[in-house]
Order: sequence, then structure tokens, then C-alpha cells
Amino acid sequence: MHCIILPMFKEVYGYEYDDASEDDRILIQKSTYLLECMGLDLGDFYFLLGKKGPYSLDLKNSIKEELKETESIVLSLSEYAQDIVNSVKKILEEGNGLGLNPRDCMELVCSIHFLKHNITRENENVLVDLKKIKSYFAADATNNAMLNIVSTIDKKGLYA
Repeated sequence: MHCIILPMFKEVYGYEYDDASEDDRILIQKSTYLLECMGLDLGDFYFLLGKKGPYSLDLKNSIKEELKETESIVLSLSEYAQDIVNSVKKILEEGNGLGLNPRDCMELVCSIHFLKHNITRENENVLVDLKKIKSYFAADATNNAMLNIVSTIDKKGLYA
């Protein structure tokens, strides 16, 4: 069975996934979560809120299986799928403009999204709950900017 998780990682971040890199392991979890939330079907993954944001053991296992495959897959994305990938890239650009590296940007936006849709539900309480579980994300302006991104995704399905 061919999967597209690793080629999709390269499409989003512009380089090959390295399973030895903690940053890459975090980034692949977050990008897969966000791409699926925005409408791409990348697999049947169940996410829980882990210490670095949404985490799926099913996804981890799928990545291990995909790493064993020897055939490389060349992605041919539909216009819709490319729009979703471009939305994630734009979120990363916005995060960079706020002084966030890709790992922190994805952890923050995905954690806010997960809290909003699975735990807290109300916008005003999402950031309060975020600070309780991730006190290292204490910059209100940055957190509000990421909450606005999540709200835009909720309204449009994309971040454009």
C-alpha cells in the first residue's frame, strides 16, 4: 500500500522527512492533523492532545510503514489539495512573521485548533486553556493571531 504522508511533508516543508529529527516528527504530526482538518483525506488517524499538540499513534505507525517502502511517490495534487497545502504554507509564513519557527507555529495553531474543536469550544476560553497546558506560549498577541487563523480556517476551510 502506498501512502502519501511523506511526500505531503515534502510538499509542505520543502525537504525530505527525517525520522531521526524530533522537529520533523512533530512537524509531520501537526501538518497531517491540519491538512486533514482542512479537508484532505490522508488516512484514518485518531488524534489526541499530546504534550506538543495533536498526536496520533496511528499516524506514527503509518509513517514507520511508509519509511519501509522503496518506491517513491510523486504527488500530483488537485487544485483543491494544492490550495490546502498553500494555506498551510501561508500559516507558516504568518508564524515566521510573528517570530515563530515552523515547529512552534504548527504546535501553536494545531493546539488551538484541537482545543477549540475538541475541548474548550469557546474562543475566549481557548487561549486561557492554552496557557494552562502550554505556559511557554505566553505572548497574547501571537496567540490571538493564531486563534484568528483557526477562526478563518473554520469559516473558509482554508487560510488565504
